[in-house]
Amino acid sequence: MSSQFVRLTPSALRRFVALSAAWALGLMPPALAAQTPDATLAGTVSDSASQEPINGARVFVPGTAMSATTRLDGTYRLRLGPGAHEIRVTYIGYGIGRDTVRAQPGEALTRDFQLGREPLALEELAVIGTRATERTSTEAPVPVDVLSAAEIKQT
Repeated sequence: MSSQFVRLTPSALRRFVALSAAWALGLMPPALAAQTPDATLAGTVSDSASQEPINGARVFVPGTAMSATTRLDGTYRLRLGPGAHEIRVTYIGYGIGRDTVRAQPGEALTRDFQLGREPLALEELAVIGTRATERTSTEAPVPVDVLSAAEIKQT
């Protein structure tokens, strides 16, 4: 097996280097545009009555995957793309917080939310119990089940 090398003249080598550099530089603008820094939205979510921070509240942009959860101290940090965004904050037992922000690339925005308590309205709930086995003694004033030591160890 023999190796063959292509011999380039100095002018052909310069042309090859110039074309390679132009090609590589032509790829850079889209790559740089893709690295445009997102805006950052940060703030605190607290109870409007007590001013206590709310841990575990969801801060999000509806219809997108942009979402954050508040920490123990009620703070959150959310990355946003450029443009206008509706921000919502939800937590069980509280009303919904809403605001609109306009984000510029690389901008750091701050929004604090205070949520008011709202009682939960649940639908009617019926609990029905059934028993698979018969009671040991139903004659007593209170139904009694007698279990052996072996049955207790099994559970």
